[in-house]
Amino acid sequence: MRFIPTRRTILNMKKFCTDKRIKQIAFSTIAIALVATIVIGLKTIKNPVSIVGLGLIGLAGTPYIYLAMILTLVSQSASSIVVAVSAFLVGGFGLMLFVEALFIHPDAYGETIFMVASVWQWAFLLLVTLPVYLLNRTKDNNNE
Repeated sequence: MRFIPTRRTILNMKKFCTDKRIKQIAFSTIAIALVATIVIGLKTIKNPVSIVGLGLIGLAGTPYIYLAMILTLVSQSASSIVVAVSAFLVGGFGLMLFVEALFIHPDAYGETIFMVASVWQWAFLLLVTLPVYLLNRTKDNNNE
């Protein structure tokens, strides 16, 4: 038996996917990933109060701050959805790498994962920024 969406189910789905709700979900995803990254960094770095420890934790948190800034700047629901999916992917990838390198297979150079994960996250974010900009821009130009 196939599911054939009716007009009422489509309208309910449209109400659920409002721009405000998408942004709330994305902000909560970003906040959870940022807090988890900071907690993992404080628990695993040998001297987190040192300049190097704070720098590594700060470097690991910058992709999430960038995502939050991008999310506040977008005005269309399509670009909000792209940023929300990117937040989920970046947060999940970063936390997966941290848990893998620091808890599952710990070694002497485990703290370097903060730099490696940040580089991969930034590479993904730079690739995603252009489509988000173009999605947001094309919708704004059509409204004029």
